[in-house]
Order: sequence, then structure tokens, then C-alpha cells
Amino acid sequence: MLDRRSFMMGTAGALAASPLLPSAALAADRSGYKALVCVMMLGGADTHDLLIGHDQPSYDAWADQRRSILNNYEAGENPTARARDRLLRLDPLNGGEFGSRAFGMPPEMASLKDLFDRGDMAFVPNVGPLIEPVTRQQVKDKTARVPSKIGSHNDQRSTWQAFSGEGAKAGWGGLILDAVGESSPYTAISARSQTVFLQGEDTVQLQVPSNGQFKRAYGMDKTIYGNEEITQAIRSYYSNAADHLSNPLMRDIVRAQGNAVDNMEVLAELLDGPSIGDTVRIEGNGWSQQLATVADMIGLRNEFGVSRQVFQVSAGGWDTHKDQHERIPGLLGGLSQAIASFQAAIDAAGLSDSVTLFTMSDFGRTLQANSSGTDHGWGGHHMVVGGAVRGQRIHGRVPEFAPDHDRDFKRGALIPEISVDQYGAELARWFGLTQSELDLVFPNRRNFDPGALQLFA
Repeated sequence: MLDRRSFMMGTAGALAASPLLPSAALAADRSGYKALVCVMMLGGADTHDLLIGHDQPSYDAWADQRRSILNNYEAGENPTARARDRLLRLDPLNGGEFGSRAFGMPPEMASLKDLFDRGDMAFVPNVGPLIEPVTRQQVKDKTARVPSKIGSHNDQRSTWQAFSGEGAKAGWGGLILDAVGESSPYTAISARSQTVFLQGEDTVQLQVPSNGQFKRAYGMDKTIYGNEEITQAIRSYYSNAADHLSNPLMRDIVRAQGNAVDNMEVLAELLDGPSIGDTVRIEGNGWSQQLATVADMIGLRNEFGVSRQVFQVSAGGWDTHKDQHERIPGLLGGLSQAIASFQAAIDAAGLSDSVTLFTMSDFGRTLQANSSGTDHGWGGHHMVVGGAVRGQRIHGRVPEFAPDHDRDFKRGALIPEISVDQYGAELARWFGLTQSELDLVFPNRRNFDPGALQLFA
């Protein structure tokens, strides 16, 4: 049988030579443990409903653009859900940057508002895929270089994660792991499905069950029908079959099957008992199930022998073209509760400064309602959570809520002001990448002001 520790420490083999491993990497400070947790809201989250104008003029302008949605709230089961006096007013430490303007969160996000108030959460407004800084006039005149297929789910989701449209092969989550040189199979982990975000040139992602139920593959228990020889034969097949195949593709497939079986067996054994993820799980909350699995993987970092990990959790339902008043409160409330529960477990484990969670989505949405929902946009507001974050701040400029402002793409959809390259590079800088590595992983970073976004001290 495969030795568990040898498997965990060495399955990925020796570190391969890579252009993402320049000599400067040797001088980088990569002491201690750090993890990044990407929360992907599939479908295009309406983040105009996440960061809402709270001063009276801003709220009125916001409400004017959403009158049909607000009418649906008023006629529904939760009539005051977006009333100004129900919003959770934010008191950011950098509030002076916004003059008389004020902002609030929806009432169902009280758990995340608490994290903001204690300094463990920050907003990054109007983030999106960009090649270079652009103005509204340049976009109108079509003289700006912009990403292709803006508003396309598959292409913009891929561009957020990998800087190119559908079909991209490697994402920046995997590439930053290439750069830091982690070679364990337990460094890039998805708690839902395979994702380009976690795939690198050398890094290979591990997909784990979203519900945290790690079960041994059929036939990998001690016996089958009381016969140990059958079990040993199955083990032998997965261990040795690839060596006897002449077709390279088939060898890779069988090796991948064998690695998957081995991974699940290792994890089933290690998690056979209480774990730190147990306190994260909330009945009926899918986000919390995935984040509990992430917490469990973080809790096993020493057993895995890793100092850096990148995770992704994801869930759909955010493409709210209609019935937004019925859907968004549950989506935002469930996400808020799950992130707060996850952060509480990370705090209890003494890892608050070592784990940073951040959000992304396909794109933002229009501020102007289409009737009972909103349509595809471009830039959106996002959240970063963790003890190392310069929290209780809004890191960037929040566009006006009235129409026809300088970042208005169309119908209140936003032209991004902070690029995904800037957003990702700041997270990767905290993770331990050098300046030269950041330029390799984030190809458009050099086109933007490197000091414009400072999420960490």
C-alpha cells in the first residue's frame, strides 16, 4: 500500500523548471503559512445591491434606477428589504475620501457588516477585466483596448480567472503557486468543480467533494465480500497499470485515476473524526459546506507539508434577469453567513492573519432595472476578508449612482476602474510573490499604477 506521508509529500514529483521561477524568487520572504480562498459567484452578481448609496441623494439616485425592483419588494413578503432605514450604514475609516457620500449594505448581510466593523473585511469597488486604463469616451469611440466579449458569461468568467476568454489553459491561482514552487497535490484545491483559475503550468488542481464527505473509492476498503485479495488487485491496478500502457494519453488518464483514488483515501483517513470545518457548516447553506471543506484542508496543512495553498469555492444563481427581489436577499444572506462562519473557524484556529478570502464573479450588472431584474454589465464591487487585510475601508472610488457619470458603460453598468490584474497582484504580493513574478503572472499589471490598490499593510 502507498505510504501516506510519501504520497502527500511527493506525488507531484520534483519541482519542474518554469519561467515563473526566476532567481529573484529565492530572495522572496515565504516564511510561515498563507492561503488564498477565492469565492466565485457564478452568473454575474449584482453588486449594486451589495454596496448601496446611504446618504439621501445617493440613495434616491440608486432607487430611481431600480424603481421597478423596489416596487416588487414593497408588494412582496419583505416590503422594506431595501428601504433606506433598513440598510446597514458603513462607517469606513477612510470615509473622508468620499465627502458627504455614505454607503450601506443590505440587512441580510449583518454577519459581514460585523466583520467590516471590526476591521476584518474591506470593499474593493468597481473591479473588472481591463487591458489598460480607459475612459468612457474612449470606450464609446471604440479607441480603447478592452477585453473581448464583454457581457459573455463564459468569456468574462474565464478572463477574470485567466486573462483570456473561454478555452484558457492556466489561471492566476495556479500560476502564483507555480511561482512560489509548491509541488504538493494539496496546494490547489477546488471544493466544487474543475476550474481554470487553479490550473497552472506545473500546478495541477485537486477537486474535492463540496459537502466534505471523503469516501474511499469502491474496492479500496479493507476487503470486498471479505476477500482481501480483490482489494489488493484493485490497488495494484491503479498503482501499476499506467506503466504497462503504450498510449501516452491512456497512461495519463490511468495515472490521474490512480491519483484521485489515492487522494480520496488519504483524505478519508485524515478526516475520520472531528475537524475545524465542523463549526463552519450551516444546515441548508451550500457556501458553508464548501468553506467547511476548505477549512478542513487548511487544518491539515502540516500533514500535507505545505506552506501555501489556493482554494476556490463557487455557486450559481447570480444571473438575476428577473425576480431579483425574491432571489438576491437569499443569495447575499447565505454568502454572508457562510463567510462569517468560516472566518470564525479560522480565527479560532489562530490563522486569521494567514488566510485571505476574496470574491469574484463573471461581471457586474446594470444599475438600471430591466423590470424585475438586471442585465449583464462589466465592473463590480468585491470583498476581501481576513486578519491581514486593511479592513473597515473602501479601497477605491465608488461611481455615482445617478446615470451618465464618467464610468457609466450603459444603463449604469460600470466601466472598471481597478483591473483584475491589480486586484489579483495585490493578493499575490501578500502571498509572497516578487515584483518580477507579479509581472509574469499578471501580464497587464505594468499598464496600471502599482500603488493604486493597497489591501495589506
